[in-house]
Amino acid sequence: MTDHQFIRSLAGRYVIALLLIASSILTSYFIIGNSVESQRSDAVVINLAGRQRMLSQKIAKDALLLLNRRDSSSSTSNTFQLEMDYAEWTYAHEALMSGNDSLGIPNDYNSPEVVLLYNELQPSYQGMKLVVEKLLNQEVADDEAPMLIDMLLNQEAQFLPRMNGIVKQYESEASAKVLGMKSAELYLLLFSLTILVLEAILIFLPTTRRIRKFITALTSKNEELGKAKIAAEAASEAKSNFLANMSHEIRTPLNSVIGFSDIVLKSDLDPNQKQYLEYVSQSADSLLDLLNDILDFSKIEAGKLELSLEKTDISALCQQIVDIVRFKTNEKNIELLLRQSTDLPNYLYVDPIRLRQVLINLMGNAVKFTEKGHIFLEVKVVSTNENQYEILFSVQDTGIGINPSKQKKIFEAFSQEDASTTRKFGGTGLGLSISNSLLNLMNSQLELTSTVGEGSTFYFTLNATGEDVGMTTSEESSLLSKYKHILIVDDNHKNCEILEEMLRLQNIDSTSCYDGMSALDFLSKNKTDLVISDFHMPYMNGLEFIEKVRGELGYDQERLKIILLHSLSTDDEISPRYSELGISKALNKPITSSRLFKLLALLADENTTIKKAEVPSANNVLSYQEHKILIVDDNRTNRILAKTMLTKLLPSALIFEAADGEAAVEQFAALQPDLTLMDIQMPKLSGYDAARKIREVEANIDSPIIALTAETLEGEKERCLEAGMNAYLKKPLVLSTLVSELQNWIKG
Repeated sequence: MTDHQFIRSLAGRYVIALLLIASSILTSYFIIGNSVESQRSDAVVINLAGRQRMLSQKIAKDALLLLNRRDSSSSTSNTFQLEMDYAEWTYAHEALMSGNDSLGIPNDYNSPEVVLLYNELQPSYQGMKLVVEKLLNQEVADDEAPMLIDMLLNQEAQFLPRMNGIVKQYESEASAKVLGMKSAELYLLLFSLTILVLEAILIFLPTTRRIRKFITALTSKNEELGKAKIAAEAASEAKSNFLANMSHEIRTPLNSVIGFSDIVLKSDLDPNQKQYLEYVSQSADSLLDLLNDILDFSKIEAGKLELSLEKTDISALCQQIVDIVRFKTNEKNIELLLRQSTDLPNYLYVDPIRLRQVLINLMGNAVKFTEKGHIFLEVKVVSTNENQYEILFSVQDTGIGINPSKQKKIFEAFSQEDASTTRKFGGTGLGLSISNSLLNLMNSQLELTSTVGEGSTFYFTLNATGEDVGMTTSEESSLLSKYKHILIVDDNHKNCEILEEMLRLQNIDSTSCYDGMSALDFLSKNKTDLVISDFHMPYMNGLEFIEKVRGELGYDQERLKIILLHSLSTDDEISPRYSELGISKALNKPITSSRLFKLLALLADENTTIKKAEVPSANNVLSYQEHKILIVDDNRTNRILAKTMLTKLLPSALIFEAADGEAAVEQFAALQPDLTLMDIQMPKLSGYDAARKIREVEANIDSPIIALTAETLEGEKERCLEAGMNAYLKKPLVLSTLVSELQNWIKG
């Protein structure tokens, strides 16, 4: 029998058992009710019949007294008493014979046996009644008295035994009823016990057997699941190890490709060579992005991805993000805008790495799918409660948009809007899925509004603890107060709004002009303390506008300071004319409020001379001293790459190499290097173990060791630091990241 059939059969048995039990309860209720009512009636009848015997004797006594003393003074009281007893006696007799509702005696109460006894009683009753009525009606003559006395005594003698017989009959029948009720209760009890026994046999026993069978099957299933869980965990561990090993193996050659491409791109190349090498570098970067996406997706699937909350400068984080995507927006000539609300706290406690990853993915997608227009990153406060903030992050583009029917699909792993999107724009379809999973860990999720042909807006909210220490120092605020009015010149209305909002925060009035001609007209009629001008504008670009301000309007650098906003791609075009046109400062867009305020404060400080900022180059030599540097890596190509980079940055350095951990420990002891670059996965002795052995010697404690690892698993940096290393660099190694780290450890 199947489980479904068994349950149906069991349910049927339960219903039948319940019906039988219900009928048993109802029957018991009616029997007990009738029994109680019958016992009440029996008690009334037996008491009434017993009283009839007493009343008959009393009536006979009173009648005899009246017959013997009719002329005495007490005859009146005897007559009254006789009347009362007689009325009660006759009333009770009629009630016993025919029933009485007020006394609770049914009309059909008497059994045939009792009726027969009453019929035998009737002559003596009528005889006594006749004598009493004659007395009460005073119809008794003197000569009749002796005869009536004899008659009364005779009738009473017959009445009493017959009345005793009736009382006994009543008592006998009442006892029989009680016995019958007890018998019925016994039968009902036996019936109920029978039902319970049948329930045990037909319901509980099969159910118990079935449950035992189910528990056995469940136990067996749990054992199977336990084994399957162990196997799945082993498979997951094997998968993680495989991915970690594959990541290391792929990153090792990729490290060389990206590293050497980065070095060669910074050397003198003809245009074709530079273009070909840029293709190589872009392809390697794409492969690295794909590898990172697959690893992140695997971690999320395995539930091994954890957040690490840190005190994060949100303004700096946003600046990093726009710096990363700025090169691609410049290539496509797309306006890149950034707005941060004025009430945004300086710091939020978030996971900066994962938040950056989400925003870079959204910004990267916006660049990929936008051919013209702008990309707008906005961060604003939705609500606040003391130091708890709800922050809205949104990325808006003017790209191709997404069909409403496909908007849910794009959040699925390995999915894009359609196959043509993949063919045209590339990508794995993992980015949004990973971003959404990361946001889920932050108790948030990606939302989307989009119109085909007009663009899309991806947004999400985060709840985080924040710290607000103010946007400017008191000294900066004092310097900024010198500005009464600033002119903004930009053809992008939204960028003008952003700049106006920033200046309003410092109570600086501003006017926006959307082209150079309007700005020239304004300056010819009005005074302003400073001009912020964009470079890319129709009809008249920023340089042409500044040239006319200096020439036609006669504003020199002392009378009117000008800040020029531009993109990296136009740096070569602006640089030659920087001094000629008296440009106070040129800034890459987009600009954050903190950068703008710091620059305005510097320009307002008469004791400070503003020079064109020199962009640190990875080609700059960090030191000419003869630093001893040990490179430890089992991959020869990686050692050559690291050596090539170090030679460019530290041309006088003495560079030594070790191919495994054991050799590294030996050479470290002999050389006492000023710095060590240590790979992690190596034969004989890993980088962790090599670092621990090196740190066991007290003399080796202060020499910095920088980990070079292709590992991307959670906690890799912490493991390196715990092993005694000082810093952590992730492969593939590029010149700029090496420069940043070496500056922390190389002196002179």
